[in-house]
Amino acid sequence: MKDKKKTIIILIIIAVIVIATQIILNIFTPNNKVLISTYVKTLTPDDININIPCDKQILKENQIPYFRVSNTLYDSINKDILENSLLRVCYQNGYMSYDISLNDNILSLIVYISYETENELANIEYKTYNINTDTNQIITNQELLNKYNLTINQVNTKVLTELNKYYNYEIENDLVDQNITFSDYLNILEYKTVTLDNLSLFIDKKNDLYIYKDFSLSEGMKRIDYFPNLSNTFKLN
Repeated sequence: MKDKKKTIIILIIIAVIVIATQIILNIFTPNNKVLISTYVKTLTPDDININIPCDKQILKENQIPYFRVSNTLYDSINKDILENSLLRVCYQNGYMSYDISLNDNILSLIVYISYETENELANIEYKTYNINTDTNQIITNQELLNKYNLTINQVNTKVLTELNKYYNYEIENDLVDQNITFSDYLNILEYKTVTLDNLSLFIDKKNDLYIYKDFSLSEGMKRIDYFPNLSNTFKLN
């Protein structure tokens, strides 16, 4: 009987230690950082074993994400990043970085790619990959919107509302010609209406959903000079 009580006490102690460990990990390891590192690493130039038209110094300056996990899905994402995104960076004097989060069973990766256009203007492109880690499948944009109880029309409204604030700020501070209408402003940005096909959705470490929008500026306009208050990021929830 005493041995049985001892065993129960030991099991309780072990359970308490396990629970305490989980609590400590959640407090001191933000957003499952250790777990994330089992999925993705940042490549070094020596890790890249395909022919890339970049020297090692340029590659060192870039943050290139790479999935450690090998299966059809992760291999295809790695191939896309290396053979498409990284090539864009190398050929067009660009830069790559990324952000990643893990919320429950959703791994969300966003790759930022800046590059020069033919007119030597800085453009930025966003590529997002949202993955169900239980099924190893891509989560569609529609599924993400459903998760946050959003429709595509609501997304468009939210983005346009924020852009209108930026537009008013620019007008009030004489940063754009007073004759420019909001419609003109959107044309300057070559703004495209949000659709399910052109959505770049990312879930951050706080489980908030963001849309990242690409803006292609007209010739002769530099974003940092002409649109100092403009953001490409819009919180949706």
